Amino acid sequence: MIYYFLNKFYTILRISFLVLYTTSASFGSDQFITLQSTSSVRDSGLLEFILPKFTDQYHVKVKVIANGTGQAIKNAKDCNGDLLLVHSKQDEIDFVNQGYGIKRYDLMYNDFIIVGPANNNLNINANDTLSKVLTKISVSNSKFISRSDDSGTHKKELMLWESSNISINNNSKWYIEAGQGMGATLNIAVGINGFTLTDRSTWLNFMNKADHVIIYQSKTELINYYGITIVNPKHCPDTKLELSQKFVEWLISSAGKTLIDSYNIDGNQVFFTEIYHD
Repeated sequence: MIYYFLNKFYTILRISFLVLYTTSASFGSDQFITLQSTSSVRDSGLLEFILPKFTDQYHVKVKVIANGTGQAIKNAKDCNGDLLLVHSKQDEIDFVNQGYGIKRYDLMYNDFIIVGPANNNLNINANDTLSKVLTKISVSNSKFISRSDDSGTHKKELMLWESSNISINNNSKWYIEAGQGMGATLNIAVGINGFTLTDRSTWLNFMNKADHVIIYQSKTELINYYGITIVNPKHCPDTKLELSQKFVEWLISSAGKTLIDSYNIDGNQVFFTEIYHD
């Protein structure tokens, strides 16, 4: 239980930092941009690591609004941001093709992992394929907790069930729809001794692991791409195009990439900017 509260405490600290950091943009200067971001990037700690360095160099602050990918995209379509940073590539491409964004830039990647109780009866071993692992979870009626929130992680999870030819329906007692963010979903999985899909960065930062461990990982099958897109001023006239372009150019520059690559949690590199192409 103490780990649960520690995890909550550190999450509140992280969010508080971003609120204090980003809302201060409205005082004393109109030089700020609004970033609609997926929550996993915020929760990883990356933004609080890199944003102050951008502001120090360019005197432009970045206001962060973090949600699941689906909500972040909706917010950007509704002109509630200058930039979009999420991890659902096809949705991002559609966002541009439909006129909501100017161009999507590959930014970085990490990977998804499946986590679950170390002591389980599934006999999962290193030779198991991803499809076999998911089949073992489903046929054994082991609890699987889905974010079910239209996030990038949720979209990826649904794709994995489909590619494994496993049918998911609301009547499956083993399949639990949390409708929550990643941290809350992990807490549910730990609390009921279940399995879930998470991005590695959130898992590294998660304080309430208890006896849960990584059950399956694959740098190729479960790669997790992040892209950044500038909102199209033709759709949203108030988009701060020049400042947004400056931010994107800084992020994808060699200096920006080096900074992203240098961010680590307990010595573990969290994001990688040399994009892996499958």
